[in-house]
Amino acid sequence: MATKTLVRTGILAALITAAVAGGTAAAEPAEQGWFADIGAGASFRSATSDTKNGGASFTGTVSDVKFDTALTVGGRVGYQFSSALGVFMSYDYVGGDVRWFAAFPRASQRARFDGEAQSHVILANVSYSMDVSSSTSVSAIAGLGLSINRLSDIDESPETTRVAYATVDSHTQTGFAARGGVEVSHALTEAFELKLGANLDYYGKFRTGDSRQFGTTTQAIGAYELGNAWGGSLMARATYRF
Repeated sequence: MATKTLVRTGILAALITAAVAGGTAAAEPAEQGWFADIGAGASFRSATSDTKNGGASFTGTVSDVKFDTALTVGGRVGYQFSSALGVFMSYDYVGGDVRWFAAFPRASQRARFDGEAQSHVILANVSYSMDVSSSTSVSAIAGLGLSINRLSDIDESPETTRVAYATVDSHTQTGFAARGGVEVSHALTEAFELKLGANLDYYGKFRTGDSRQFGTTTQAIGAYELGNAWGGSLMARATYRF
C-alpha cells in the first residue's frame, strides 16, 4: 500500500508541476471572496504507547509502534479577506496500516498486532500569505479542531510466525487535533489555483476495544493505546475561487 500511495502522489505532483510550468505568468488570483478546494497526498505518521496492562492477562507492554505510509484526501471551504489573510474549514481522511508489539511476562515471544488506522480530521484554519510574484504566493497555515481516530481489522499473531490466532475488537476515539503547514500557490486564472503543501499534524490517540475474539471465544482484555500520534503530510490541491 505504501508503494502505491507514493506512486500516486508522485504522479499527481508531477502533473501539477507541469501545469504550473505551463500556466499563464500574468494570471492573478482574486484578492477577496469564497473559495473551495480538493486535494490528495501522503501522510507519514508516528505514535508511542504507555500501555503496560494490555491483552488477555492485562500485563502486555506495547512497543515498536509503526505506521505505513497513509493515503490522505480532503477538501476545504473558506473565505479570503485579502491577498494576505484567509480562513477556512478543512476535512481530511487519513488511512493506512499500523502494527505494534506487546511483551508479556510469562510469554517466550512478543505478540504482533496488525491493523488499519484511520483518522477523520476536521479543523478550523487561518492562513497568512505573501506574494512571490503576481501569480505565485507562499502561505503559512495553522488549524485547530478534532480528530476521529479508529483502529480496526486488528489481527493478533506470534512475532515469529505471524499466523493470526485472534482478532482484537475495533474502537473509535475522538480527541483534539492541530495542524501547522506551509503551502505554495500558483494562479492559472483569476479563479483557479494549484497548490502544493506540507503539513505537520497532531492526531491525538488511537485505542483498541476491550475484548478479542479467540476462536469461538470472546475474551476481555486490557485495551492497547497508541498515543501522541503525529503525522507529516504532503498534499497537492486544486482551488476554485468564486
